[in-house]
Amino acid sequence: MPNPYFHFKQFSIHQDRSAMKVCTDSCLFGAWVASMHHGDEQVKYVLDIGAGSGLLGLMLAQVMPAEIHAVEMDALSAKQASENIQASPWADRISMHLEDIRMHHPLQAYDLILSNPPFYETDLHSPDARINQARHDTSLMLGELLQVSGRLMAEHGKLYVLLPAGRWKDAEQYAAESGWHINRVCTVRQTTNHQPFRVMLGLSKNDIQPTQKEEIIIRNGDQQYSGRFAELLSPYYQKL
Repeated sequence: MPNPYFHFKQFSIHQDRSAMKVCTDSCLFGAWVASMHHGDEQVKYVLDIGAGSGLLGLMLAQVMPAEIHAVEMDALSAKQASENIQASPWADRISMHLEDIRMHHPLQAYDLILSNPPFYETDLHSPDARINQARHDTSLMLGELLQVSGRLMAEHGKLYVLLPAGRWKDAEQYAAESGWHINRVCTVRQTTNHQPFRVMLGLSKNDIQPTQKEEIIIRNGDQQYSGRFAELLSPYYQKL
């Protein structure tokens, strides 16, 4: 994936050198969530927690008519997200909020919440405070994310979270303790020779159907993008 631009077919997301990079796993996460809600008119309000560059909200705006609220507590990232949103064709449906999500009190409940949160709490911390905030859960713990999402979500709502694969069991424990049901689990591997490095989860409060499981391998044996990866990302990448 090219940097510093994420090339939508309609426009590009720009990130300056001091901003957090757009990562392949974030793009895959956004595409995965979008694929399950393409054209979903029942989703009226969407919340992106920890919006970063605004990537996830922009991906969802492309496939559904919902109003999208992006919340980011880092001022530089929020500024970059605002610029990306204003440069997009969907600026009239995406609003940027510079605030701590724990202080977010909207007028309506959200039908869909998604987050690519900073959960690398057992890794070594960077000397850069902004990178620490982006990569570690020193700002918002996993349990807090579930608690906040439960407060902000509509009764029928869905929550989607991207986590390091090593946090899967923690997420299961927190979910069970706080009344969430994990409806979807998708593990992500770089290749067939790699262990899973990310897990994408779909959760709800009221949907207790059996968990649907999937695995996505990004690149196949000849280092080309796999069919499933290409299927999900082709609506967004200019070149794949």
